[in-house]
Amino acid sequence: MSGSGKTSSDRGASEAVASEPTAADALLAGFWPAFVAYVDELAKGSDLDFKFGYQASCGNEGGCDPDALSRAVQQRTGRMGWPVADPSTLQPRDILDLVEFFYECVAFPVWEICDFCERSHVTSGDQVVARERYTSAINALFRQCNQSLTLHQGKVGDSSKIAVPVFSTSTETMRNVLDEADVLIQSHGRSLVADRAMAALHAYIQAACESKYLSSASDGNPSTSELFARLRTHPALRALDARHPGAEALLNALSSVLDATQAMRLGATLEPSGLLGDAEAMLLINSARAIFEYLDVALSGHSGPTP
Repeated sequence: MSGSGKTSSDRGASEAVASEPTAADALLAGFWPAFVAYVDELAKGSDLDFKFGYQASCGNEGGCDPDALSRAVQQRTGRMGWPVADPSTLQPRDILDLVEFFYECVAFPVWEICDFCERSHVTSGDQVVARERYTSAINALFRQCNQSLTLHQGKVGDSSKIAVPVFSTSTETMRNVLDEADVLIQSHGRSLVADRAMAALHAYIQAACESKYLSSASDGNPSTSELFARLRTHPALRALDARHPGAEALLNALSSVLDATQAMRLGATLEPSGLLGDAEAMLLINSARAIFEYLDVALSGHSGPTP
């Protein structure tokens, strides 16, 4: 026996334990790269403009300032900025804290014309729908990476201990967004309301898929039209196909509407002003209303999972 007192079997057992993946390994290997990619999408879009927009002498010009974001992350964590230079140093709590941090940051920017420079500036942020969409995306990533975690009301916890009425919550949010549309148009403009409505529709369709067990681990972060295609496999929508010969064409048209609205929203994000025209914004709002009301009625009699 060697002076260390360990037999070969002891060393083999120790090496086996050391080689077992830890919670940190699992989060870093699967969830972390997907999470970083999603945050990049948020930064390239408009969800982080309110918190981290480029600052001019007379206001927030929108876009995500990477230096401002990095400083905020460093202030939150006390030791690292964004992007994280060495992810191998992250512990599970660090990763989940960053998930909660970005939940607090997302918001749809509200633009107003500046009296001084006559350009549009971000003056406030609407967080309700942005946070719901963020929550849906993060929970989809957790499932995709086989993590038994759930983001609920801004906090990450054990999925087995959190009962979240996802579909009913998203349905209520969608109704509230549509009910508030006319009022918000007067105070915030049609462009913001259109973006809010389409984001809420995305969260609603994603929640419908989840509640009917129509999502899979490989879904990642699908587009609204991709989610709608999956929802079309639900018996309620298949029954419509069977009863009415023209139903498939109608559903195909709705899918095309979702593709077109997503392209319109992306185009508005890339414009310097970040604003859709009034006519186009109203088209998006009314499209969201029509698709939601159709799905709400079609799915109302089918509360269980897909057989």
